[in-house]
Amino acid sequence: MPRHKEVDVRVQDIQPTLNDKSLMALPVLERTYEKWFSGNKGLGICVTPKGTKTWLLRYRRDSGQLIKMSLGRYVSGEMPRSRIIPIKKAKELYLENRLQILKGEDPAQLVKAKKEQTRKQLANEAGAITFAGLIEEYIERHAKQKKKSWRNDEYCLNKEFLPPLGNRKAKDVTRADIRKVLDKMENRGVTTGQNRALEIVRKMYNWGMSVDLVEHNPCTGIEKPVKEKVGERCLDEKEIRKLWHSLEHYPIKTALAVKLMVILGPRVLQLVQAKWTEFDLDTGVWIVPSERMKVGKPHLTMLPPLAIKLIKELQSYTGETEFLFPSSDTSKPVDYRWLNAAIKKSPYKKQLKVDNFSARDLRRTAATQLAKSGVPNDLIGRILSHTATGVTEKHYNLYQYQQEKLDAMRKWENRLNLIIKDELPKNVVELKVATS
Repeated sequence: MPRHKEVDVRVQDIQPTLNDKSLMALPVLERTYEKWFSGNKGLGICVTPKGTKTWLLRYRRDSGQLIKMSLGRYVSGEMPRSRIIPIKKAKELYLENRLQILKGEDPAQLVKAKKEQTRKQLANEAGAITFAGLIEEYIERHAKQKKKSWRNDEYCLNKEFLPPLGNRKAKDVTRADIRKVLDKMENRGVTTGQNRALEIVRKMYNWGMSVDLVEHNPCTGIEKPVKEKVGERCLDEKEIRKLWHSLEHYPIKTALAVKLMVILGPRVLQLVQAKWTEFDLDTGVWIVPSERMKVGKPHLTMLPPLAIKLIKELQSYTGETEFLFPSSDTSKPVDYRWLNAAIKKSPYKKQLKVDNFSARDLRRTAATQLAKSGVPNDLIGRILSHTATGVTEKHYNLYQYQQEKLDAMRKWENRLNLIIKDELPKNVVELKVATS
């Protein structure tokens, strides 16, 4: 930790001048940072951990809101040279935008309006949009605005459908083309992922029809390729004990994530993309914001002592970042698929003495163990943030059940401690609970 602080101090002391030698000398750190040029008000550069350097414009709107917008890349090993903006061009863009500001215009809004105009032109050119263009339109205009899991849509479409279909006109893609993509996925051993891919591309075309970008949906008439089973995997007490002890062979971040899933039973996305600002460890409260909740409302999670202990341990590793589980670029969290990949594809898997399971199975395990701890089903549903049913529950009962949740989590924690130590009483008849 001290090493990072020393580096940060040196970076703060750097006052870059606007020449290539100075800009290329800006160090690459383990975090993203920005530097601003004193001689050009509002012109700066952003440096990422991957070495990408991007020109920035900073200004305030009449409302007082501070705006930062990109003027393009200065250096990036991932982009063609033709798209890299040299200093001379950056100065020209800076002056153009400053002139707009002096005229009372908003550069960011002008860029947004230009993009919207381009989209409308595409919509008016019936049948002209390519499959790749339809993907871009769907992600920007619909998925990012309506779906919490839009990155999953983007990843799936770009990985599975873009390579074979990207240059084709969207209107010319046929049912047979979609089937070929699904067949290739099957040949790679993909199972239920075929169903997800079909759902995503079907949704994209349905949206495209609703905004007049396409006139038909090639997914019409295609049934789900794979018959799915409702999840039933639930770790029993022996497996929980084996899992807990074998996690000492795993990287600390993965081990703590798995243990918190077992104890708290959250949805995977809620945990792996959590921010430190959501936690009050003094009172033992975690408030998940509405944007990461399936029901679209904030959720109160009560933390038992063991969970607080594990989170404080994690804090010593990632507490200086924004997220509990930051990605390699610490400015954002890990992808929601990270935990499953860490469990299934880890080189430490041989030390994991438990049959195959997913991160979601740990949520089901927590629910089942809460029931075995004597917690009523309706309270388990509140702990798991299941959707409320009935007018009273949805609109009138605003009570958070804080103490009841905490008591329930403590019961489960006590049972978990007995399981870990192999001290759970034998020959006890226990009830099971169905979860989702």
